[in-house]
Amino acid sequence: MRRWFVAGVLAIISACAPVRDDGVVKSFEASLTVLADGALDVEERFRVALPPGATSFRRRADVWRHDGAQAVTGGIEGASSRFAVGSGPALDATWQFAQLPAGEHTLVLRYRLLGAVETSGIRGTLAWRFRNPYQDIPDARFALHLPPGAILLEDPWVEEAGFEVARLDNGMTARGAVPGGGSATPGATFTIDTMTAGEPAWQYHLRRARDLMPAFVSGGLFLLVIGAGVLGMLRLKYPPWRVREGTRVESPALAADVRAALARDRYPEHLRPGMIALGLIDVERMNVARDLGRAAIATLLLGVLTWIVAMKAFGHLGLWPLSIPIGILLSAALFWIAARRMPILTERGALARDHVLYSARVRDGQTTA
Repeated sequence: MRRWFVAGVLAIISACAPVRDDGVVKSFEASLTVLADGALDVEERFRVALPPGATSFRRRADVWRHDGAQAVTGGIEGASSRFAVGSGPALDATWQFAQLPAGEHTLVLRYRLLGAVETSGIRGTLAWRFRNPYQDIPDARFALHLPPGAILLEDPWVEEAGFEVARLDNGMTARGAVPGGGSATPGATFTIDTMTAGEPAWQYHLRRARDLMPAFVSGGLFLLVIGAGVLGMLRLKYPPWRVREGTRVESPALAADVRAALARDRYPEHLRPGMIALGLIDVERMNVARDLGRAAIATLLLGVLTWIVAMKAFGHLGLWPLSIPIGILLSAALFWIAARRMPILTERGALARDHVLYSARVRDGQTTA
C-alpha cells in the first residue's frame, strides 16, 4: 500500500513539474510596440545555444500590469518546431523540437498584452517586466515604440541598474545584462490624448483592493478576536487547579506508571481512567481539552477552504482578501495550543505532581530534603 502511495505522489509531482529548459541563452531582444487601444505587441528573440539531445525550451511570465496575453505564436528561425501554449492569462509558451542540430539557434516569440497602459487623465504609463529564469544573459536589448501622436512626458527608464538607456522621439532603447533569477523592467510615461486607451481591468482591481483593504483586515482581526474571546471565557470558567465537588481518592497510593506520567506532565489515554479514579484528573476539564482539539481541526479545515475560495473568487484583488482565512487559521492555532496546554489535573493531582517532581530533584541531588 505504501509503495503505491509513493508511486502516486511521484507521478503527480512529475506531471506538475515544469518543462525542462534545454540550452543557454546567449542574447535576448524584446521589441515593445504600444497600440492605440492600450495593448502592447511584444516580439522576443532568444539566441540560445542548444546542447546535443535538446528537445524543448520554455518561456513563462506571470500576469503583471496587464489583463492577459493573447495571440501567442512562435518558432525557430531556419528550423521546424512544434509550439505549445498554456491556458490562462499568464504567458506560457514551449518550443518542442527534435533532431535539431546542436549550436546556437534563434527562437522567436510574438504575443499581445491587453490593457498594458496605466491611465491617469491624459497620462499613460507603461512598465513591462522580463524575469530571467535562465542563467545570466550577458546581452539583453529592449526597444519601446509609442503610437503616433504620443509624446514622452519624462525620460524613459529601466528600473534595474546597469542598463544604457537612450531616449528616442517615439520611444526608447536600452541595453544591458540580466543576471540569472533577476529582472529587467523598461518603462515610459507619455500622453494618451490621441489614443483610445481606457482604464485596464488590473488598474481598476488594484484601486478596489486599496479601498477594500480595511474591510478585509478588520474581518480577519474580528475572527481572531472571536477565537481569543472563546479561550478567554474558558479560562474564566476553568481556572487552574479547580477541585470538583464529590471527588474522592479511592486509593491512597499511586501506581508507578501514574507517578511517571505525573513526572513527565503527560497523561496517556490508557492511564486516565486510573488517574480519574484516584481523583487526579478533572473529567470536565479533560472533555473541554478534547473538544478544543476537535475545534482546532474543524477551524483549520474551514480556514483552508476559505483560503481556496478567497484565491479563486477574490484573487484579482491581491493578497488582502487572505486576511480573513489567515484570521481563521490563527484561531485554529490558538485552539490547538489551548487544547495541549489545558490543565486537566485537579488540585490533588497538581500537588501529587509537584511531590513527584520534588522527590525526583532530591533523588538526583539537585536539592536537599
